Amino acid sequence: MSKKHVTTSEMTIKQATDEALRYILPTLCIRYKVPDYTFMPYALSLVQRIAVNSSYFEEQLKLYGHPETETILRSGWKFIREGVETDTYINPKPNTLVDPQGEILRLRKEGDKNKFMYKGPSRDQLLSHRLPHTLAVEESEAENILKKYEAIVTLNKSRSHFRKEGTTGDGHFFTLHVDSIKELGNFTEIRARGSQDKNHTRELLALAEELGFNTSSIVNGNYLSLAINS
Repeated sequence: MSKKHVTTSEMTIKQATDEALRYILPTLCIRYKVPDYTFMPYALSLVQRIAVNSSYFEEQLKLYGHPETETILRSGWKFIREGVETDTYINPKPNTLVDPQGEILRLRKEGDKNKFMYKGPSRDQLLSHRLPHTLAVEESEAENILKKYEAIVTLNKSRSHFRKEGTTGDGHFFTLHVDSIKELGNFTEIRARGSQDKNHTRELLALAEELGFNTSSIVNGNYLSLAINS
């Protein structure tokens, strides 16, 4: 079995620490059989470091309204599944004002599954460009997280998932979410995964236009900002 070596000779102390954590922490969790969800939601600096080292960032275009299902399928999108999600946004800094464009913490419940989701600060007002990290958590741990942090708002959402393959031949694909949110209304999200070498701004805008949207349909913000300002 090949071994990974972390070369730190040309790194700053912070860079060396981040790189070491990237490899050492998962190994320690496996060796000592410690589920990461039992401590990671309470050690946000570790979550931040892992997110910063992510190989991709989220790109998403959020739009008001729904396209017709026939238009979606005719445009080459493949239906994947539908589900009901309950998203509880929590404040990483209790007793302080929440910045929807800053770091976001969220607990998502879908059926019997729970996820703790961290998203770094938005680097683009319209397309998000956030560095994410997600942990699957047990029901009991989800309850503990809600006791630890201040809940900001809970949104109840039904979501239909679609997928469309990219045209570059590198395995990249686009995701389409058709959302109905009890507290906010109807929205559509088109998502991609950006990297240091590639973003998909033009493709996202073109896909939106193909579904019948225009620039006036674009949401300036996210669900959290809409909920806070509603």
